[in-house]
Amino acid sequence: MFRFKTAHHRTGSLCLLVVYTIFPLGSALGAGQDAAPYGEGFVRAGVQWPEGGPVLSTPAPSDKDMDVRAFDDQLDQLEIEQGPYGAGLAERLTDLGRYHEARGDYEQALAFYARALHNVRVNDGLYSERQVPLVRELLNLYRRAEEYEALYDRYDYFFRLYGSGQPPYDEVRMRATLEYLRWQREAYRRGLRDSGRDLLRLYERTRDLLNTVSSTPAVSDDWRRELTFSQLRNLYLLERDVQPFVEVNGVGASVASPFPSTQNNDRDFARQRLESIDRSILSRGRRLLEELLVTLPGIDHHGRALVYRELGDWYQWNGNSRRAQEQYQAAMENLVSAGLEHLVEEWFGEPVELPDNGVFWRGPDDAGEWVSVNVVLSVSDQGRPRLESVAVADPTDEPAARRLQRWLSDTRFRPVFRGGEPLATDAFERLYRVYRD
Repeated sequence: MFRFKTAHHRTGSLCLLVVYTIFPLGSALGAGQDAAPYGEGFVRAGVQWPEGGPVLSTPAPSDKDMDVRAFDDQLDQLEIEQGPYGAGLAERLTDLGRYHEARGDYEQALAFYARALHNVRVNDGLYSERQVPLVRELLNLYRRAEEYEALYDRYDYFFRLYGSGQPPYDEVRMRATLEYLRWQREAYRRGLRDSGRDLLRLYERTRDLLNTVSSTPAVSDDWRRELTFSQLRNLYLLERDVQPFVEVNGVGASVASPFPSTQNNDRDFARQRLESIDRSILSRGRRLLEELLVTLPGIDHHGRALVYRELGDWYQWNGNSRRAQEQYQAAMENLVSAGLEHLVEEWFGEPVELPDNGVFWRGPDDAGEWVSVNVVLSVSDQGRPRLESVAVADPTDEPAARRLQRWLSDTRFRPVFRGGEPLATDAFERLYRVYRD
């Protein structure tokens, strides 16, 4: 139930503030499938995660005041001297691509980048390292132009260029592999590839990578940990999107699933496999992280604390506050052992919405497509939110405030800890951004 209040604030002109006072919420915390996918419909103001994709910046051409006609003439002269595939052409073509991209002429920029990439392939081979900066320029360009289907194809080439996740592994290859897996989740969130087969393929590809990496001594503990965290994010997506198949009077039906299914024995293998994973999903996430702690005995206290915190968040999002508390306490103990007491306050000094990894986040591209909503709330020692009021500056944004109330009531929080014990908070203010939809 809502009570409406109005208040006037003078900021050069008179504006209206609509405040909703909210009575205690009645929703209970249940299994992970009932938890709000934090980041999808709303997000805390100022929060950013690498999971959402790289932050874009306008490229600076090598010479902002270049005479583009003179530059074209120089390019023509090089082609006459060296031929159409002269090795010196790639750098000039890239500079012209950056020049046009900085001016917002994406079509021209793409043409020059493509020519530069073709030149490098001809001179250095199809999978030469000299292509890497150009491929990254193209990834950036397609993203800036919001050409996501083309971006999808280019990421596939990017992955092949770095060995398709196969050994030998080094830091460059591992970073590229993790970036590719992150992109696959982003593409799934964007609906570019939203079938059950795509989600299953992502899960199984990461599983196979984990198996291969675990038998490769050259891969550091940090990279193994990040690859494990990547698989856990896949499980978050899978748990949110895969619902059980049930029979009613002999007729099969999916419960609120985005994946199409047919009846009974006609269901495809991918859906059956996803449902099988979903039935044991809590224990799968737990085993992923517990096995990481066992198989990497040399991992330092800070690394172990990261794993324990991640495991605590997994339990908490799945509604098991008791087991979550045990993992959080183990994380704090490791931080203290490492002399990192300041991280105890940073990680556990205020309530944190879960999952705190951006796996459901729309990403920075959507900035500006949201409504600012101010909330007063408290959080129990079990991580349960209690809303006191919700405020928007414009009455037309009332629907966004109501959506936020519904979503926030089902959001799991990592609770505050003091002296190693969970603590309920008094009411505090927090600013959220709610997507307009």
